[in-house]
Amino acid sequence: MLTEPERRCLNLIQSGFPLEKRPYAALGKTLHLDEQEVFAIVQSLYAKKIIRRLGANFDSAKLGFKSTLCAAKVPEDKLAGFIHAVNSLKHVTHNYLRDHSYNVWFTVIAPAWEDILDDLRGLEEETGVRILNLPASGMYKIKVDFDTTFQPATCSASRPAPDPADGKRTDCPSPQEGVTEIYSRQSREPRGNLP
Repeated sequence: MLTEPERRCLNLIQSGFPLEKRPYAALGKTLHLDEQEVFAIVQSLYAKKIIRRLGANFDSAKLGFKSTLCAAKVPEDKLAGFIHAVNSLKHVTHNYLRDHSYNVWFTVIAPAWEDILDDLRGLEEETGVRILNLPASGMYKIKVDFDTTFQPATCSASRPAPDPADGKRTDCPSPQEGVTEIYSRQSREPRGNLP
C-alpha cells in the first residue's frame, strides 16, 4: 500500500523529475518535504518494487537503435519459464501479461536488427514458443502518466465522480481492464538508473 506522500511523489517523478544539481530538494519544495524525506520516499518505492528504474529515456530511433513489439501465445504451464527467459534478455524493455490468446507482449530495443533477431531466435529455441515479431511501420509516441492519487471509491454510486470538465477520468476501471504489468524494466544500454 502506498502512503499519500509516496503517491504524490510518484505522480511527480513520472514525467517531471527535475534536471537540477539537487533534484530531491527541488521535488521536496513541490511536495513540502525536505530533501532527505523525498530521497527516502524514492528508496521506499524501489524497495516496494513500485518503481524499478528512475532515469532518462532517449529517443532510441534517433540514436540509431531498432525496436519491435513482440507477442506470444504461451501455454499456462510454460508461462513462468517464458517470462523468466524474456526478462533475462538485455534488450527487452517491457514485458506484459494480457488476458488474450496472445498473452505475453514485450518490446525489444537494440543497436541493430540482427541483435533483435538473434534474441528472438534464441528465445524461440530456448522456450519452444513461437514469437510474433511486429516491427513498427510508423512511430506514434503516446505519453502516459498514471495518477497514483486516484481512488476508485470516488467512482462509487455513493460518492460523485470527478467532474469531466477538469479532464479527469469519471468511470471506474475494472480489475480486468487494460494490461497487467508482470515485469517492466528499461534496457541497460544506453539508459542508466538514478539512486
